[in-house]
Amino acid sequence: MKKHIILIIVALCFTTVAFANQHLSNIDDEEHAALVEQMNKMASEWITLELLVSPDEKIDTKAVRDSLTSMKRIAQRIKRISNNPAFEGQLSKLIDQMGEMKKHTRSEDGKLLNRDLEQMTNTCFRCHDSQL
Repeated sequence: MKKHIILIIVALCFTTVAFANQHLSNIDDEEHAALVEQMNKMASEWITLELLVSPDEKIDTKAVRDSLTSMKRIAQRIKRISNNPAFEGQLSKLIDQMGEMKKHTRSEDGKLLNRDLEQMTNTCFRCHDSQL
């Protein structure tokens, strides 16, 4: 488990930095710093969410909902800062997926929530891959 967490952290940090440095060469330093700050917050929340929806443990649905609410706010901030139409579509999709996952917390079904998280991860990586 510890190894998985370390790998997740490294992967998220790498993709966040790589994305920010490649994609944002056309915005000013202040906007760049704001976007990197929000992406780092998103990475932190993402790891929290990964730990909360372990299929092998009882799920704290309130904590999952709180994390998703925070992630949605962060995604909305990233969307405002980025101002990139290609990026905006993926962020809108991600925000919708967060809402769907939040609805699914009522079921307390770890497998369903893990599937939701996997879909969100795929959306994130499609966007990051397209920007690198």
